[in-house]
Amino acid sequence: MSRRSGFSLVEVVIGMGMASGVVMAICSMHALASIQISSGKRMTAATVLASEIMEDLGRVRGSRDAVIVSCGGPGAASASSDSRQAGSAADVLWGQAARIRLHRGWAVVSLTPLGGAAVPATFASAQGVRASVEVGWDEGGRTRTIRMDQARFHE
Repeated sequence: MSRRSGFSLVEVVIGMGMASGVVMAICSMHALASIQISSGKRMTAATVLASEIMEDLGRVRGSRDAVIVSCGGPGAASASSDSRQAGSAADVLWGQAARIRLHRGWAVVSLTPLGGAAVPATFASAQGVRASVEVGWDEGGRTRTIRMDQARFHE
């Protein structure tokens, strides 16, 4: 009797089944990793945009004044501007950047006066301003948002 070396057909089929299972698991992990990476990129872009808006509000007095004036003026008790409203201060100043960097991106800037003699506080008499920036975008049919808050006091 001669003995041949090699694998039987059953062993080959079982080995191929196991190998295809491993390959499918690796492919599904790759797809999930790709989704997570793109989500992280959008989250980073939104965070950077919110930081830039916050810096603009602190550094360039004109951008903060534009939001205040467009929402009631110095006598107002609060001011808010939404880039989804065409022609608003937020749309003019940051709307295009939000739409370019994020899928259906938008930004909402809210300012609230802090302290001062008037009750309720107004921007004209405030000792400081609380700025809130919310940046949102559409991700796979879901709305995602990030928010930053900061208080700045007049010197």
